[in-house]
Amino acid sequence: MTTLKLLSLTVSLVLTTLSMAGESFSNNGLEITKPSTNEVRPGQNNLAVYIDQVKNLTSKTLSIVSVTSPIAEKVELHTMAVKNNIMKMEKIDKLTIPGKGSISLMKGNKNGYHIMLFNIDKEFTRNNFPMSVYLSNGKSVDFQVQVLERPSLNHEDH
Repeated sequence: MTTLKLLSLTVSLVLTTLSMAGESFSNNGLEITKPSTNEVRPGQNNLAVYIDQVKNLTSKTLSIVSVTSPIAEKVELHTMAVKNNIMKMEKIDKLTIPGKGSISLMKGNKNGYHIMLFNIDKEFTRNNFPMSVYLSNGKSVDFQVQVLERPSLNHEDH
C-alpha cells in the first residue's frame, strides 16, 4: 500500500470520529445522509454501500458520474432489477438528481440504487472509510461510510 494511500486513510479515520455524529455530509450543492455498509464477512471481496438520501441543494440538475474509495480497486454505481424472474445487478453510468430534489440509495429503494466496491482492502473495512462522489459539474463531495456490525448468525440465544 502506498504511503499516500495509508496517510489518506489515517486522516479519514480521524475525521470520521469527528464527523459521523450527524452522519450527513454536505458540499458543492450535494448532501449525503447516512452512508453505510455491513462489515466484511470472511472471504468477501466486494461491498455494497447504501445512502439514505442524496439531496441536491441547488436549483440545477446534478448527476453523480463516478465514485471512488481508496479501499477498493474499482467502484461502480449500480441498480438492481428483476428480469425474467431473476434479480440482476447492473452498472449504471450516472445517477441524476433534479434541482432541489433527492434520490435514495438505501436498502430496498424502489430503483435498487447502490454503490458497489470491488476487490476491497479488507484491512480497512472494519472501520469507517472514505469515499468521494464526482458530479457532472466537475465538483466532488467527500464522505465517510459507516461500517455496521452484522447481526450474529449463530443461534445460541434460542
